[in-house]
Amino acid sequence: LTRERRSNTDYQYDLAGFSVKDFDSAGHPSLQNLPYSVKEVEEGTALLDKFDKKRFFLNSESTESNFRSMAGDAKILHLATHSKVNDESPLFSSIYFHQNEDSDQQDNGIIYAYELFDMNMDADLVFLSSCESGTGGYLKGAGVLGFSRAFAYAGAKSLSLNLWPIRDQAAATITSSFYQALNSGQNKAEAMRTARLHYLNNSNSDPYLWGAMVMYGNIDTPLENDTNPFIVFFSGSLFTMLLLSFFVLAGYNRSLRSWII
Repeated sequence: LTRERRSNTDYQYDLAGFSVKDFDSAGHPSLQNLPYSVKEVEEGTALLDKFDKKRFFLNSESTESNFRSMAGDAKILHLATHSKVNDESPLFSSIYFHQNEDSDQQDNGIIYAYELFDMNMDADLVFLSSCESGTGGYLKGAGVLGFSRAFAYAGAKSLSLNLWPIRDQAAATITSSFYQALNSGQNKAEAMRTARLHYLNNSNSDPYLWGAMVMYGNIDTPLENDTNPFIVFFSGSLFTMLLLSFFVLAGYNRSLRSWII
């Protein structure tokens, strides 16, 4: 089943960002804090200034229930948090949010990959900028399969995720470059390549820091075509008139030459 691409006007928000900085207060004390995650969402996405309808859910507002409510209303979903991969059961791979004070089993601050299947997401891009927990595990093939399948089934057109844990400071820097390149008109794959090269050339050449971020799915730019339809019509009409004029003049010149001869 192929879904038609929605225009920006079909979304309530161009971008919705979720970020958890302090995981002790979020109800996940075993997870390391991510001090640059809020900066990643606020400052990084600010460089995508061609999108003005943005909504951020930071720290205590970055809850499972808020994510569920926004999943179908944002063209880009950006998550700066932790994730944990279950290689034996990929659909039990998890993404961590802030627990509600009135938390229950339906809003416990964790979304498992299998839960994504029930969401009507329809996002053009899900940017999952998440590290695993401090155990240092790698996001192996089965884990990628779990998240990518789940997000794709939910309706996401493309997905950016990390193949292994990277520092959140590096993630914030690369994210900023990515959105800046995306804002310039590059497609998602080009923007990711530009962001990684910028980090390599200006911050640190260690591939462990910049090589983890990859893009899956549709790589088209999420920006709408800025070309004015009137200009396109006028240009096409002008070209057609010039072409007809050329043929008329060419025919006239041939007739004139035959009359002279």
